[in-house]
Amino acid sequence: MGNGGRSNCDQHNATHWSEQDANPADQQTLPKNYCATTLARMLISEVFTAIFQLGLPVLLFSWWIMCRLYAAGQLSRDQPNKDTKSRLKALKKDWKKDDTAAGYVEKRWMKFGGGFYGLTALLTFVWIETADAVNFIVYFPGLAALFENGIIDLLIETLVSQIKNFVTAVVWVTYWPTRDGYIAVWILAPYAGYFAGLKLASRNLQAWRDLVKTKLSR
Repeated sequence: MGNGGRSNCDQHNATHWSEQDANPADQQTLPKNYCATTLARMLISEVFTAIFQLGLPVLLFSWWIMCRLYAAGQLSRDQPNKDTKSRLKALKKDWKKDDTAAGYVEKRWMKFGGGFYGLTALLTFVWIETADAVNFIVYFPGLAALFENGIIDLLIETLVSQIKNFVTAVVWVTYWPTRDGYIAVWILAPYAGYFAGLKLASRNLQAWRDLVKTKLSR
């Protein structure tokens, strides 16, 4: 986590006035809108980071899962959006009663609570696990170091790591922000991505092509 935008401005101001005290002949004042401009730039940077790191992946993930449900016949593209959301809630209840009715990905989605929040949590968990796997491969300590304390300790350590990653994924709103004070940005980005994915999946590729042709021909 980084410092908040306001504290960054304060730090810069403190440095600036310290330099002025050291150089009295160079008395200048910061523009009144300096902090506002800095905060705006930081906000824009955070928005773009949130969109590309989380918003777009959630969009693609939700689109893929919804297409799976449409292809499996568990959802119908002929239904209005409101009916689709209601059907998703009904599926969640059905999957809790009979988990064999859901695929592997859908089970994990429901394990994290389902809906927008659960999907983002699942994606976060996949991200963390993948990062851990890559780090393990890149910085592989060797078999001797790996089993230094015995296989039981290794299994316990792996289990604890899984639990930590699961908890971190559940509270993903504290995992993703790169600066304090911008949590709302990291909630809105995947929220918009989730519903955009649902919207894209509501039509097949040919239907979208026909829609674009119709719009362009007007």
